[in-house]
Amino acid sequence: MKTLLVSGAAGCAVGVLPLILGAAQPTQLLITAAASICGGLVTRAAQRSADPAPADAALPPRPIDAASAEPTRSALPVESHVAVAGRDVARDLVALEPLFSVTHEQLLSIVAQTEDAAGAIMMSLEALNAAQMRSAGCIADTRERIVGFAEQSDTALHTLAQSLGTYLDGRLRETRAERSTVDAAADQMRGLDTLIVSLEKVGASTRMLALNANIEASRAGIHGAGFKVIARELQDLAQASQAAMAEARAQVSNVQRTIAQVLTTDHGAEGTHSEQQRLESLMTELDGIARTTTQVLLGMVRTDLAEIASQTSAVGDQVLSVFGQVQFQDVVRQQIEAVDESNAMLRQCLDGLRQGLIGAEPAALIRPTAILETVRSRYVTQIQHRVDAQALGKATAGTDTPDIELF
Repeated sequence: MKTLLVSGAAGCAVGVLPLILGAAQPTQLLITAAASICGGLVTRAAQRSADPAPADAALPPRPIDAASAEPTRSALPVESHVAVAGRDVARDLVALEPLFSVTHEQLLSIVAQTEDAAGAIMMSLEALNAAQMRSAGCIADTRERIVGFAEQSDTALHTLAQSLGTYLDGRLRETRAERSTVDAAADQMRGLDTLIVSLEKVGASTRMLALNANIEASRAGIHGAGFKVIARELQDLAQASQAAMAEARAQVSNVQRTIAQVLTTDHGAEGTHSEQQRLESLMTELDGIARTTTQVLLGMVRTDLAEIASQTSAVGDQVLSVFGQVQFQDVVRQQIEAVDESNAMLRQCLDGLRQGLIGAEPAALIRPTAILETVRSRYVTQIQHRVDAQALGKATAGTDTPDIELF
């Protein structure tokens, strides 16, 4: 009866392992089925050890003698061996309880860490998306401002070019008008030259007339004395006229040169001053446009581009955070591999208990304490050490954990 109770307790303890590890999954259901079969085998082996063989039951009873009493005495060690094996199994099953507790807490910790990592990844991705949207908005705003400023600069430069073209066209027209005025003055001066030439011709004719009169007066002798006086006067008049014409020609030439110089000098001084003022005004406008352009571009570089750089840095930080959270999944993989290894060792341990119950020699005997130590040797984070200590009711500060986090 004790053997049956021990074997039933072993089957129940092994069967409740999937419930301790978490929600029922296909793998855990297989473990439950295997545990039930193991419990049945244990019970069956115990029954075979306790019941007599069928062949012996069919034989007629023999008289009790010294020779026949020997098997009865040899049955007592068999029952004692089964009881000892049952107690060993019960003791080993009790020793498995810390392993179950630690495994359960470690799995819960893995789930919690995975959920935290997934939440951190989602938060990082949301922050990354927000930073990317802010950066895109900043870039779009900068683009719009640059386009608007370029359009304004183009309009200002176009207006300035039109003003400069209008001014130059006006100056060209003024120059042409002044050229026409100068040409008209030159024509008038040439007309005075023609008049002077005509007067010189009249003077020459007068001299010839005076010379002829003087010749005729000399022929007339005494009767031409009066006529000779008139001829002399005409000759003097002709000479005076010629001298006057020469003087007039010189004066006209001087006047022409003087007028030309005065017109050129006055117009050149006024035009130069006016053109200088106009060019200074145009240069001032161009300098203002260039200064405004420089200030706007510097403002964009200092504000918008700085904001873009900040957003880019934030995006880089979020990407690094995501990389760190993704790397955490490798630690989760190592923890799951450690749990799988502990389950394999647990299977070997239970198989050894089964073989011990049926009286067979276990191929490889694995103790529960060895399984727990193997599990602890696969810890990769300080969190696992703290969870181990909490599952066993130990103080966290007293656990033997490294000072440096491995992840």
